[in-house]
Amino acid sequence: MYAAGLGWEILGGFTDHDGFDGAMVGRPGECVHLEFTHHRGFELHGAPTP
Repeated sequence: MYAAGLGWEILGGFTDHDGFDGAMVGRPGECVHLEFTHHRGFELHGAPTP
């Protein structure tokens, strides 16, 4: 969704690296990218506390 919306590409990713999955999006050859990660088995509950 983010890659398509920004006109970027999926540059790479990983599965189960110390319990994390992730994907990196950006433009090939550029010096910046965004990385999205997910921790396996971790569940968020509601809004943040005050």
